[in-house]
Amino acid sequence: MKEDRIVLKLLFFLATVFLANTAIGQTNGQSGIETGQVHQAAEYNLASTNRNVSQALAANDAVIQGKKEGPASGLCHNDNLRIAFQLQQFVWKEYGDNGGRLLKESGPLYGLHMAGEWYGRARVTVGGMYKMNFFGGRVNYDGQTQAGIPLKTKTGYLGAEGNADFALRAMPVADFYVKVFAGPAIRFWRRDINSNADASGYVEEWFNFDGRAGAGLDYLFPADFKLFAEGGYKIPFITSENVDWSKFGFGQVSLEPEQTFSPFAEVGLSWKFLFVSGFYDSLRFDKSAVKTKKGYYFYQPESRADIFGVNAGFRGEF
Repeated sequence: MKEDRIVLKLLFFLATVFLANTAIGQTNGQSGIETGQVHQAAEYNLASTNRNVSQALAANDAVIQGKKEGPASGLCHNDNLRIAFQLQQFVWKEYGDNGGRLLKESGPLYGLHMAGEWYGRARVTVGGMYKMNFFGGRVNYDGQTQAGIPLKTKTGYLGAEGNADFALRAMPVADFYVKVFAGPAIRFWRRDINSNADASGYVEEWFNFDGRAGAGLDYLFPADFKLFAEGGYKIPFITSENVDWSKFGFGQVSLEPEQTFSPFAEVGLSWKFLFVSGFYDSLRFDKSAVKTKKGYYFYQPESRADIFGVNAGFRGEF
């Protein structure tokens, strides 16, 4: 299993390097073409310039912004920015060595979502994608104490995540795009298990660094409607968990749960400057290595998070 993960991580790294190099190469190439077109236009009088510029635009598959003009009209839709309110239904579960569930946390989290894309103006082009989410809230805790006594309380969450992907996009038919992407992602969150009359809570701080790889599509409908979708997997690299057990006399305990491949997906619809999307995200962790401190054993059990959510907000193209 570990050998398979190493191979997939290497493939992810090579794919990211390829997309990045392609983006740099195409950017340089486009700069040269644009310079050549400007010099060519300057060499003709007004009448001949109009004819040659039209021919040059057609030859290079460029599109004049404005009303739709045939199958290449979709190329006008390139750079965009989204800002939205986010609602998540968050579920966190932990499992013992025998596979039995130790605890479940579930409830709504609220946040802010920002995302954007940028591409070149061609049927096959490279570009980039980025996303940022800020989230927080309190969910229900249904679990047990260290001694195995059933316990119900609340858990507070506060966190942020972001990713930046290189993308390769193609338009096989009019107004329909397909794309593949890969890039790094980070996620930080604070998990605060609240105290109550039966038990004393504590705080965990998590940090993830992983990669994302996947594919997506966009389809432009009449009347400014657009359907977009993407999906893929997060590829694990680094996970750290810092547990504050100072109140119990153990100080800070650092653990390293091993993240496994975790799927994600999003489907949305935009109309003019409004958009709404539904998404699924996940986190998967194997049991961490056991650490000892003052004669006690510490480890993070197998853990899973499933996140279903909705983004609703504003979208702009430029």
